[in-house]
Order: sequence, then C-alpha cells, then structure tokens
Amino acid sequence: GEIFATGISTFSDDVNFNADLNITGDNNKLRITSAIGNLGIVSSTTNDLTFDFFDNDTQTRLRTVDGRFQISADHRNEVADSQIRFIVDGTNQAAIDGDGHLFFRNDDDTYIHRPLSNTLAFDTQGVERFRIESGGNVGIGTTDANNLVHVYGGTFKAQTSTDDTNTDVDLIRAQCGSGGNALFAIRAADAAD
Repeated sequence: GEIFATGISTFSDDVNFNADLNITGDNNKLRITSAIGNLGIVSSTTNDLTFDFFDNDTQTRLRTVDGRFQISADHRNEVADSQIRFIVDGTNQAAIDGDGHLFFRNDDDTYIHRPLSNTLAFDTQGVERFRIESGGNVGIGTTDANNLVHVYGGTFKAQTSTDDTNTDVDLIRAQCGSGGNALFAIRAADAAD
C-alpha cells in the first residue's frame, strides 16, 4: 500500500521499504539517525547496488559491483570541470579531475597523472618534471627517457654539508669537446677541468 505523511514522521525499530521511496516538498530531506551507532544495512539480491544523487544539473553515483566500490562524479557528463574531492576539516586536501589528475590542496597546476598507458608523471607549475615510463625508464626534465635514468636540462648535485651550499661535488661528469676525452669522471667542484 501507500503511506502519505506530512510534517515529521517518526518510525521506530526496523523499517523496511520494498518499493520506491519518494520524498517531495520544499526541503526534500530524508534523515536517518540511530542512538546505537547503526545506520542500517542496504542489501541487493543481485551482484551490484547503486545510489544516485542528483542536483540541478548533475548526477553522482555510488555503486558496488562484486566487491569493487565505484564513485562516479557527474555520472552523465553534464559539466566540464567535474572532480571527486577529499575534504578534511573543511579544507579540500585532494581531488581527482575528469582527466585522472590527482591534485593536492586546490593547487591546480601541481599534480600526479598518467599521460600514457602504464606511465606515471609528476607536474609542478603546469610543467611535467618527472616521468616513470612503461619500460621502467625514469625521465627528469624530459618526457622521453632513453636510459634507465635520464636527466635533461641540469646536473646532479651533491653537497658535503647542508650548511655549506657553496661546496658542490659532481657525482658524474660526461665530458666531450676539444679539451676532454674522459667519458666518465668523479671530481670535486674545485677540480680543474
């Protein structure tokens, strides 16, 4: 049968609904509280269960299928800048956007992403700085590492002390040109070329 209620309706003990539950009115709220810490159990007779949430232009979906929990922000792809946000103490700590970029603290030009299949990259200030490619090569300053570790546009730097920023030690130096024939050298910063 049908139940029509206005105002606040209170049900106690177990309440079972075996049909659609429609809430209409100015507030459109369903509140469930429990004095013993048990909110309830939702079950399905199939291998999946879906909750859909709607606002004026989007649909968000929570779904479980065979032990996999899915979160779908903007399930119908209605807006261009959808995100799943992780908010702690009222602050957006992390977010995942529609391109799969993982952002931290509303910093929209610093993120971790997957530019290609089986590839992981790290961007800061909107520029890719570090990439781990599918074959295992690591690129720093390059998106096309051709060695196990490929550094482009800089040098490795080692300091003898965190206090002494003027004393550097080159860990590896490849030399070419008219004055040098060394392919590999380890030297101190003050060593002569």
